[in-house]
Amino acid sequence: MTVKLIGVVMALLLSCVVLKSYNRTMAIILSVVGVTTVFVVLSDKVSYIVDYLGEVANDFSYCSQYIGVMLRVLGIVLIGQFLLNICKDNGENALASVVEIGTKVIVLIMVLPLFDDVIQIVRSLTK
Repeated sequence: MTVKLIGVVMALLLSCVVLKSYNRTMAIILSVVGVTTVFVVLSDKVSYIVDYLGEVANDFSYCSQYIGVMLRVLGIVLIGQFLLNICKDNGENALASVVEIGTKVIVLIMVLPLFDDVIQIVRSLTK
């Protein structure tokens, strides 16, 4: 799987470099389509991680909430990084910065309830 992935990415890279000198728009489209395809293929592999964490959550029912948050944060971070890289590859650095900050804000909002739980645990331990 890894060797095939490296081969596909190298072929996409070479195709984009050659095509960019002739038609920049088509090179960008090829790059976005190629990256999206690789992302979709890799997302199937992420299901293995999700299944594993689901089994762990079933073993420890009290942490299933935390594992759910971890999975959502992981998904948001992966999608945010994907968008950030596409923006940077196309020379849209300002837009890439907005995507990066937006992703961080969304992740922070998602983990705020966990901070409350940690504070409650610390309070119960100090009593």
